[in-house]
Amino acid sequence: MLALFLWGLAAGGVSAAVIEMPALPGRTGAPAPSLGALAAPALRPDLLAFAPALAPGLSLAAPSIAPLPAAPAPLDLRPEAGVYERRGVGLLVFDAKDSTRLHLTEGVKAAHALLNTALDGAEAQAAAYDGRVIRRLGDGALVAFPTYAQALAAGEAIRADAEARRAAAPRTPELRIAAHAGRVLVDPTGERPEIYGKPVEKTLSLAATAEPGIVAAESKLKAGPLVPAREPRAPAPVASARVEVRATMFAGLSGWSSSYERYGRRRAYAAVKAFHAHVRGAVESNGGTVVKNEGETVMASFATPGDAARAAADILGGMEDLRRAAPLGHLFRARVGASWGGPCARNAPEGRRTGSGTRSTPRPG
Repeated sequence: MLALFLWGLAAGGVSAAVIEMPALPGRTGAPAPSLGALAAPALRPDLLAFAPALAPGLSLAAPSIAPLPAAPAPLDLRPEAGVYERRGVGLLVFDAKDSTRLHLTEGVKAAHALLNTALDGAEAQAAAYDGRVIRRLGDGALVAFPTYAQALAAGEAIRADAEARRAAAPRTPELRIAAHAGRVLVDPTGERPEIYGKPVEKTLSLAATAEPGIVAAESKLKAGPLVPAREPRAPAPVASARVEVRATMFAGLSGWSSSYERYGRRRAYAAVKAFHAHVRGAVESNGGTVVKNEGETVMASFATPGDAARAAADILGGMEDLRRAAPLGHLFRARVGASWGGPCARNAPEGRRTGSGTRSTPRPG
């Protein structure tokens, strides 16, 4: 048996690996080995430990293959996770353009059906990229993603889906879409998950000025590797929808978005929670129902205009006490507005859109 010794310098000494070669033919007339046998020597198992010590440029290991990008960690929206900060969260806002005019031209029920068709399709596309609807925005939604790349890809998928729906049904509303990213405060502990921070306000501002047919995005941000999308889920069926004549009220804090960066996310968020509790107390004590929280704003519904007016008076009348008791209370500037009309109420699973078809403009108070 012929042995070939390969020598290599290693740190601190010299190591050797032995590779066995097939025996060459003798004069006995034994057949010569094939070319493949000569080209494929067998590495002796008892000397594998020497492989790491071979000289530079000589490797016995198989070539490495770059792995596919790992799936990013999803946003932890379990209540037991507690409030936490996270960097690089992708944010996406989609909103139906001219939805108020749609209600006037088509009627509340017909407009509601057209809007839900477009918005449910957008939510299905967002879910395929691990998007979670965090906040309802009237005729739109704020969606959070593990990465900015997923938010951008979902925005493009939503845009293409919306164009296809409009081609099939021209009355379907156009969607304004915007994407952004940054460090946010995540609160999964309340009645529904929430996200706060300046990136949220920037995303909302981008969406307010976006043109249909494009995805407005922050040009300074760069998207990383994208995990392939899953098959879009089917929208959940709507149980029922009906028009009710009720009063709708919005109460919020004016100019609060900069407080998250200036005073710290946790402190600013604690102040918002105190304001939410103050508004909820005034609404429920006057027979109203809190429909949802939208960032620093609370939406409520009342059976009569008088109930809404009394709740608004209690909110504004108790602001001085709240300013003294709440963190950052000296910065509070409340805005309250109400309207009376026929919103379209919807019986649906938790987190679905309800009460579209009315608008209330908060006024400073």
